[in-house]
Amino acid sequence: MVNPIAVINYNGSSDTIAMIDSLVASGELFDAVIVDNQSPKADELVVIRDYVVDKYGVKAEHLEYETDRTHNGYKITISDGKIVTLIQGLDNYGFAIGLQYAIEAYPDAEYLTILNNDTEVTSGFLTKIINRIEKNNLAAAMGTILYYGYDKPYIWSVGGPVDYMKAQGVHVGKDTVFDADEVKDEFIERQFISGCFTVFKREPLIKIGLLDEDYFFAGEEYQYSVDLTKKYKIGWIPDSVIYHKSVMGVGNGSSHKISDLKWQYNAYMVKIVFINKNKGF
Repeated sequence: MVNPIAVINYNGSSDTIAMIDSLVASGELFDAVIVDNQSPKADELVVIRDYVVDKYGVKAEHLEYETDRTHNGYKITISDGKIVTLIQGLDNYGFAIGLQYAIEAYPDAEYLTILNNDTEVTSGFLTKIINRIEKNNLAAAMGTILYYGYDKPYIWSVGGPVDYMKAQGVHVGKDTVFDADEVKDEFIERQFISGCFTVFKREPLIKIGLLDEDYFFAGEEYQYSVDLTKKYKIGWIPDSVIYHKSVMGVGNGSSHKISDLKWQYNAYMVKIVFINKNKGF
């Protein structure tokens, strides 16, 4: 079964290309549904398309996907069960377009995944989570997200509790060294799991209405975590590992820095949306 993975690209074609290569090397079956959110850089999808075509010696098909939010795209089959779908978004709709396409294109898919484009995955990262979700009756789960490019496995996120005073999810153990030998559990239940990498069971996600589009800049991860845990369990799967291209203490991903004023403004606006939705202030 091909597993659809929704990915957002915004001025990040080099990161997205590296992520695609890591998906191919992971041994997983996937359709990476990559939506470009109106990147100011010209022809981002064409750059990605041309790289995949040249690297893997395959052809790109025109994808007819014209909606009020999209303007078509390309579909590239690298090999059986390894597909890259490129869709041109008409605005910043977050992961919504990719998830909606996945639901329509794969009506039998039991799992839907969201993944940041500035990540690189490891062997079996998806299969490990899906197996644990099934075994432990979870609605969604994240893996271990480590910083990319460091000499030690520093934790970027393994999820955690929700802190309503700070209006956010808490990343337990952030910036500490991950010791896989100390974590013996197949899964650890969480109140919050990171939107950098989450695997959802299809039906619970559809029941909560996919991702809340009132969140224009992250924050939807806090909301879907809260919404899911009202009826279901969610968790962290320690032995599923990916790497995130972020710098400790300086940024929250390769595309933005936490010191940037626009990032700060949007981050606090998201907190206001979250606390209003959940506490009615």
